[in-house]
Amino acid sequence: IEYMEDLDLLAFGNDKGILEIWNSADLTRVSTHQIHKNYINCVKYSSQRKTIVTASLDYTISVLEVQSDLKIKHRKTLTQHNDKVYAILLIEDQDIFVSSGRDPDLKVWDLTTCNLKYKISTNNKNYMATKMEFIKQNNLIVVSFKQGVIALYDLKNATEVYSFTIPSANWIHAMLYMEATN
Repeated sequence: IEYMEDLDLLAFGNDKGILEIWNSADLTRVSTHQIHKNYINCVKYSSQRKTIVTASLDYTISVLEVQSDLKIKHRKTLTQHNDKVYAILLIEDQDIFVSSGRDPDLKVWDLTTCNLKYKISTNNKNYMATKMEFIKQNNLIVVSFKQGVIALYDLKNATEVYSFTIPSANWIHAMLYMEATN
């Protein structure tokens, strides 16, 4: 589920590859769109670009435009993943997004053109990359993998900085980065 605050809408995907847009004020459905052929694992929204990005088990990413009349227009289907896609991380101030899944690499995309910019090797961890967070002040992506592995990647240099295993975790389903305040 993704809350599109500037539009007061909710977007969510289901197990049939359908993206639904709902009015969050009165909980009425605004529109329904067959976007993927399989589960939609992740829905992200860029308020700056009025763009929705979805990740699916069908090995694809869909990029959609939210038009001024709230209609959804398909921009592009990205097919460069060779396996299931689990997560999308939007980094709006850099005009990029990152995708992850069962592929051995994280993929960094241009949010405007939807072109693949570069890949970040996960050093063949052979685990599913399921969740991602961004630490802006360090320009790091934090990625959780199946088998309890968490790794940090330098976005600028496209390299792994550090990884560790949480012994008590087989699968990390949720992760949250909280910035310290003074």
